[in-house]
Amino acid sequence: MKVLITGGSGFIGQNAARAFLDRGHKVAIIDRVRPSDERLVEFWGSPCDVGEYMQLFDRLWPHRDADVILHLAGQTAVTRSLADPGEDFESNVIGTFNVLEFTRLQTQPLLRPPLVIFTSTNKVYGQLYEAVSSGPFSGLRNYPRQEYQDGINEFRRVHPATPYGVSKYCAELYCQEYSLSYGIPTVILRQSCVYGPDQAGSFDQGWIANIIRAAVQGKKVTICGDGKQVRDCLFIEDLCALFLTLADNAENYARENIPEAGRVFNVGGGRTNTISILELLRWLASRGYTPELTFVPPRPHDQRWYVSSCEHVSWLTSWRPTTPLSRGLELVLEDAVKTAPASKSVTASASAPAP
Repeated sequence: MKVLITGGSGFIGQNAARAFLDRGHKVAIIDRVRPSDERLVEFWGSPCDVGEYMQLFDRLWPHRDADVILHLAGQTAVTRSLADPGEDFESNVIGTFNVLEFTRLQTQPLLRPPLVIFTSTNKVYGQLYEAVSSGPFSGLRNYPRQEYQDGINEFRRVHPATPYGVSKYCAELYCQEYSLSYGIPTVILRQSCVYGPDQAGSFDQGWIANIIRAAVQGKKVTICGDGKQVRDCLFIEDLCALFLTLADNAENYARENIPEAGRVFNVGGGRTNTISILELLRWLASRGYTPELTFVPPRPHDQRWYVSSCEHVSWLTSWRPTTPLSRGLELVLEDAVKTAPASKSVTASASAPAP
């Protein structure tokens, strides 16, 4: 099988590329930057911006016979979308449109269209004020109202609250429309918090890795809000296992023989793999790491609680996350200790990422 990965130099992209290569598939990577994993450089080619159609056309042309396109490329931070909504729109909407349009023009009627897997975000659901219990919250986390105990499912009303959420939802609609109108099979994954070893983390994205690395290096951690924000966390290997499961059925998707084609799935660790920022800090303290904390006002439109219900994707594909959060955190901590650089000024973000 031939797999094309846009955004293949990122954390998820490089892990996905290695997973497909280990399975014996052919891989091609499209990205603006070189992969950090030297093993993947030969599959990268030259820099390419998915927002530039002619540049993308030239890079995609040799891979027009791909069986699967894993579309990861895009702007991934809520904060950046608020600072520069134009860049966010160009990267997430125009970039996705360009990938779909190339696929439409180059595969019909001569070639079977590839399965396009698009990674979206839980931010399309907005702030979810009504899902959070009114409290009082005396512990280390926020809690959902009773009707949301099992998490948020795909039938939840979409109400994006930031340019990032809007651009991702717009890209979702294009994926669905190209599936409906042009027969290009698409699958949309609304991801929650994805984490794992080798993730750098930053103020804008990858909060688990960012906080753990800051704590290991003795850096100050800045918490946006009260630190009781809750997310369900999905280990990177489990996400890659879902990519492989979907890819294994690529031919069936194209023939429209299975019900997942064109579907939207919420994908996360689920209710058994949830943690708040304060709970992560308490876990780090139990391992001997107690970073200095600074509290600042909440980020605009931050979700105080979000947990994915993965029942829909599990029912249709038999996929479930298998890595317990406790094990995943230990692996991230081990990696942070092993790769800790010389001390330098770093601020860790405590708000949830926009996957």
